[in-house]
Amino acid sequence: MGDKAKRSFGTLVARHNAKGVLSAWQARYRSPLNNTVKVQRNFPPDRKADAERWLNEERELVEQYRAGERAWIPPSERTERKLVYKNPDGLTFGEYSDWYCRQLRNSRGEQLSPLTMGSHKAAIRDLDQTFGNSQLLASGRRISTDGSTRHRHRCPRTGCGVRR
Repeated sequence: MGDKAKRSFGTLVARHNAKGVLSAWQARYRSPLNNTVKVQRNFPPDRKADAERWLNEERELVEQYRAGERAWIPPSERTERKLVYKNPDGLTFGEYSDWYCRQLRNSRGEQLSPLTMGSHKAAIRDLDQTFGNSQLLASGRRISTDGSTRHRHRCPRTGCGVRR
């Protein structure tokens, strides 16, 4: 079993192999979007300082999210965005709308048909032309990429529901 080191934010767990030799450090904390989900990352046994540094950096990001200063994005998605987007920390409306369209599924969890996807993209196109390069958090409003929303607005032109 691993030795746990409880901190003010997150937990650092020493992982041992079957022979009892330290095999890894596991840094983890609870997702600010869903308290039942653990966010974790493993580090080699000689990289405990890196694990602590990662937890401290994640704590800063979570605090900024809770203060409404930025969106909180899971580390796995941040890594993906670094490969895909020009500026992974400052997500633009255009990047978010691309991501949103890729996430859309029908009631059976399948990808949308090309016709339906085209309708969604057409509804977003006008907004994308106006706001495509705008930073989503420029106004200081909190956004969420987990699907949870507080307000529902309807587009006056198409009548489509937009959650924010």
